[in-house]
Amino acid sequence: MSDRKLRLGVVGCGYVARLDYFPVLAREDVKQRIETVAVCDVSEQLAKEAQELTGAGRFETDYQRLLDDPTIEALALLTPIPIHYDQAVKAIEAGKHVYVQKTMTESVDEATDLIERARKAKVLLTAAPGMMINPYLQQAKRIIDAGTIGKVCYVRGRGAHAGYERNTNPGWRYKQGGGPVKNTGVYPLHCLTGLIGPVQKVSAFSGIAVPVRYYQGEAIQVEADDNTVFNMDFGEACFGQVDSSYQIVKSETPQLEIYGTKGAISAQGWSWARHPRPIAVWAEGPVEDLVKDEKSGWWVADPNREKPDPGINHTMMDLVHFADCLLDGAQPLNTGEHARHVIEIINKGYESARTGRTLAIETSLGSIPIPVTA
Repeated sequence: MSDRKLRLGVVGCGYVARLDYFPVLAREDVKQRIETVAVCDVSEQLAKEAQELTGAGRFETDYQRLLDDPTIEALALLTPIPIHYDQAVKAIEAGKHVYVQKTMTESVDEATDLIERARKAKVLLTAAPGMMINPYLQQAKRIIDAGTIGKVCYVRGRGAHAGYERNTNPGWRYKQGGGPVKNTGVYPLHCLTGLIGPVQKVSAFSGIAVPVRYYQGEAIQVEADDNTVFNMDFGEACFGQVDSSYQIVKSETPQLEIYGTKGAISAQGWSWARHPRPIAVWAEGPVEDLVKDEKSGWWVADPNREKPDPGINHTMMDLVHFADCLLDGAQPLNTGEHARHVIEIINKGYESARTGRTLAIETSLGSIPIPVTA
């Protein structure tokens, strides 16, 4: 393990950055790996607060100043989706390694351009969500590949919640470019493609179920679809569904379900670090590193096994992994190619909902690592 620190600039100091990233960047153990050189936001107030929350060296309101700083070797773009592409292009042109919050871009063409630019510049491009960093999903992948549950025939993922007006001003989340799919549906789409492989065809139903929302008594006209269901064909008669909605007030179902001819897997996606039952497997057993729950008959995570640090949540784990790749040469598990594949599923899913057609998916997950110079 390298004893040097990744010198990072953070761009975007809004709700997600403050909730998920800043508390972890301020941790002493993380500071041993990542030095937050500067934080940046168009709002001077947010930028100042971010400097205090993270212990960053300075704050900026001008993104160009981070691009021009030769001491900053990597940038984390925690900004709204519509500006990811332009900011990432500038970062790559400036020779910076780039981590992008989800979704990486709005279109497949933009994603392809970033991948090609990063490869040519020999910089690392990764994008949230890095769901396959989840050790329990890595375990599920090994179980699937070993044939423990037989041939996988059907998978299901949940990427939904009740919406945002209970927590903060929803802003752009209900406008075009927002919606639950790019916010939460992206998680199970990354999980299932990481576990099963690329999707070959997609169809979907999508629409606006609740046209008016309210925040502090003020009406919000919903413009982006808030209720979407994807149907996916992985090939060889393996099918899947992902729901993505702002209508799920409460749920007790697992975030992921994988059904095979000889067994099944129930697992958590983004909530795995805090969930009491992050993985459960129905199989003859024994199953790798799992113990049998005699009451239910499922093989589950050993309660005595050391669990991942719940303080480093699913988003920040992506960024820590980004640092590991640059400092230690770890293989990126949240590549631009994977992000591009999910973006195509999302966009063609929306197109299917409009046209009533099933559409072929042309991209893959990518297998050739991007050459990186640390």
